[in-house]
Amino acid sequence: MTASSNPAPLWRNRNFVPLWSGLLVSNLGDWINYVAMYAFVYQQTHSALALVGLRLIHIIPELVLGPFVGVFVDRWSRKKTLVVAPLVVALFVGSLVFVHPIALIFVAEAAITIGDMFFDPAVSAAMPSIVAGEHLVQANTLTRITSTVSTLFGGLAGGVLVAAFGAPFAFGIDAISYLAIAGMVTTVRVKEVRVTASIASIEHELLEGVRYLRTHPLVTNVVTAGALFIFAPASMFTLGIVFAQSVLHAGTTGYGILLGGLGAGSLVGAVVMIAIRNRVREDLAFAVTGIALGAAIALLGLSRSLPLAVAAYGVAGGMTMINGVSAVTLIQRLVPDQLRGRIFAVASSFDHLGAFASTLLIAAGAGVLGVAGLVTISGAIAAVAGLWVLGVAIRVRERHHP
Repeated sequence: MTASSNPAPLWRNRNFVPLWSGLLVSNLGDWINYVAMYAFVYQQTHSALALVGLRLIHIIPELVLGPFVGVFVDRWSRKKTLVVAPLVVALFVGSLVFVHPIALIFVAEAAITIGDMFFDPAVSAAMPSIVAGEHLVQANTLTRITSTVSTLFGGLAGGVLVAAFGAPFAFGIDAISYLAIAGMVTTVRVKEVRVTASIASIEHELLEGVRYLRTHPLVTNVVTAGALFIFAPASMFTLGIVFAQSVLHAGTTGYGILLGGLGAGSLVGAVVMIAIRNRVREDLAFAVTGIALGAAIALLGLSRSLPLAVAAYGVAGGMTMINGVSAVTLIQRLVPDQLRGRIFAVASSFDHLGAFASTLLIAAGAGVLGVAGLVTISGAIAAVAGLWVLGVAIRVRERHHP
């Protein structure tokens, strides 16, 4: 099965619809679980350090294991990966319904992280065999919308469920959501690429991905610049509540309004991306939206009024949506099928490296630069990265079309 064999519209594609529906259910469950885990750990420990540890368990496995996971995503059956990974996570999360010591919650969070490390690259790598080439942009946009919708509604649902029924009930909801996506994926036909390989070839296959990046500068720049683009919104995610209270003097309500602006901007960006699909070059869209994303975050850092900050954050949300869809689509179009899992895994590792670097910058510079200064600088870094990618894209185009 090839991408060209799936010309039907997405809403009639019997492979994409169950996968997308499963992603929506699973992402909603993840946000419910996110609220439950962090609320439960803080209630039991009353320690911000414990929450930092929970966050690091989400980041560190991606940094250490990400590229190696990509090797196995490429050599294993992608459909089996898409089914087995959520089933394993469901087992760990479901156990929290019955016993939930803090140590087991940390173990479950590690299982979620590792499961996502296999699942997410497999989805992105398999997408070109699930939908037609002309539908890739639309499919990637709809896939990212599941995250936006889940952020808006899953967090609220998690807060209500934890308050009304307790954290174990929310853990059970998340476990069911993982079972749901595993069941839905069983109906999806996925092209299989490489299933068997020797253990001795792991290093060779890893180096094969590295060599590909060394010889394809546009893909390399998409992977590395993506981390710098993540750097800006990651800083705001960490500092958002402090920024709303100490800089905008808008309190918790103001932070909620800021997040609403981000979500609304993301939805607008999704609509725009679907409307202009296949009419713009993804490399230029990736670079230009990276510049605009950085500029919007920098403006946000300079804002001292809530309306201006909401507008800037909304623009950042829209640019993040278009930028992310462009990056995924570029990799899907440019990277051979047998290497795609590795490249997506490396990209995910770089994204988490960007989030980790933003945390280090905040820890090192908060006392010197202040909250607003840190947000402004992170935006400026993203804007410069966008200019860099734009230059690479222009040079690559001139080389192939002198």
